[in-house]
Amino acid sequence: MHAWREPGFFPGAIAGVHDGDLRYHRVMNRLPAWLIDLPWSLGYALVFYAAFQTAHLFWYLPAGVRFGALLISPYRRWPWLIAVEAALFSVILYDRFIAVHGALAIATLVSNPALAAVGPWWLRKTTWRARPASTGFMVRLLCALALAALGGLLGNLFYPFGEAAHASAASMALQIVLGDYIGMLSLVPLIVMAAWLRPAADLRRRWRVDVPGVLVPALAVYLLLATHFTDMQSFFMASMLAFVPSLYFAVRSGWRGAAIAIATATMAVTWTGVMAGDATVALQAQGLLAIAGSVCLLLGASQDALHASALALSARNAQLARARSRQLQLDDALRQAARRNLDLSEQVRRWITAELHDEIGQNLTAMQTRLRLLERKAKLPGNELFGELSAILLRMRQSVSGLLSSLRPIGLDELGLGFTLRDGAIRRLVESAGLQYDLAIEDPRDTLETLDDDTRTTLYRIVQEAATNTVRHARATCLRVRLRIAGDHLLLVIADDGRGFEPAPAKAGIGLQGIGDRVLALGGRLRVRSGRFGTRLSARIRFAPDTSGH
Repeated sequence: MHAWREPGFFPGAIAGVHDGDLRYHRVMNRLPAWLIDLPWSLGYALVFYAAFQTAHLFWYLPAGVRFGALLISPYRRWPWLIAVEAALFSVILYDRFIAVHGALAIATLVSNPALAAVGPWWLRKTTWRARPASTGFMVRLLCALALAALGGLLGNLFYPFGEAAHASAASMALQIVLGDYIGMLSLVPLIVMAAWLRPAADLRRRWRVDVPGVLVPALAVYLLLATHFTDMQSFFMASMLAFVPSLYFAVRSGWRGAAIAIATATMAVTWTGVMAGDATVALQAQGLLAIAGSVCLLLGASQDALHASALALSARNAQLARARSRQLQLDDALRQAARRNLDLSEQVRRWITAELHDEIGQNLTAMQTRLRLLERKAKLPGNELFGELSAILLRMRQSVSGLLSSLRPIGLDELGLGFTLRDGAIRRLVESAGLQYDLAIEDPRDTLETLDDDTRTTLYRIVQEAATNTVRHARATCLRVRLRIAGDHLLLVIADDGRGFEPAPAKAGIGLQGIGDRVLALGGRLRVRSGRFGTRLSARIRFAPDTSGH
């Protein structure tokens, strides 16, 4: 919506000053101060005098010129500007003011701009560190305008308004304050926008449509109505219509658009008020201009703040979406890595199983056979040495058989997962420990055996690891296993009635960690609940049937 830029001669430093501005200020800093201040002061005098020609009870544009000049000038130039304004009024009012009152008149002409300078001074001290696209920024700006208007009023206390004016001093003071405030309200936001908060290209394109399409026709209708109604009430009601486009611009273009519409509407209302020539109408119109203009600027600042918040929220949502996408990619990479590790582990188990079966198992069988032949040839059938050797070989065969069963479930490839869970080594492990083994499989479409080999092996290992943990640590009496398949989802629940444990991730054992890794490898979710009621593991896994034909 805007680009925040601060001139190099302005106090403070905000990133974003253009390179051209830096080069310009380097050149200007090499020149003597008076050589720069003198043309600036003369230019200020010309602009101030031109604005003074439009001064009327409705508004006082020189107050806006003064505020803007003080706002964009360094502090060392402020005495020049105050002196120029006092000298200018000394020339204009010499015959009817300076010649009569002398030194008191000079003091009054100097005190007026000097006390009005409190507004831009306070604004520069408090506002420029604030975000420009905020309601607080506009509130400070309007407060600074009010301070400058009150300061100008204090500087005018010794001005001889005449007996008629003294008869209604309060009304005259209010008109002076409102006139200064309206003059600043019409110019200062435009000066701030031109100097530091220049509108972006899209906003300028919008104005090319809204100014001729909305602002000009609306003010033309207002002028037509205001010139036909001469009574105070009709004039006041018609003047309210002048600020309808200001509200439109505030909503559509923020406070920058409102500033343009307010300046134009103020000129239109001032012109019609001059034509009416009624002091009561003037005071009513001043109140309308001050209140409506301030409200429109505040509304525009609120719209800017809302738009900035929406942009920030949109950027934050985009950032979160990118982070979410990145997280999903990392999760997928983690699952793939875990699946590769488990697949590699199962391949190593198969290789070790094959080696044990083919090499050690066959060698043990050959040793038993040769031992029997040797016993027959030696004709020592009852020799204790042969009996001990046979017992050792038998224990070795049993150990190798148990090791083969733990490395690769017997019957998983040939008989399937359901049979292996129902009548395999897990049942024997649980029942040999004195526990009841309760298994239930819900597979109405016989989908279990169509799972790929990695999924079937992983499910078996999860049940095997949970059963081992229950036997070793739970002190339970029953182990329940529920396996249910519905659609493309699989739910595996393993529960016991043991003593439970604390299921904190930091305290998870190797067995539970292994179960979690296997569920993660399948892209599933694992939930662990444990307490006095026992331990319950539930794994929900989404699967795809094996289409390889195995």
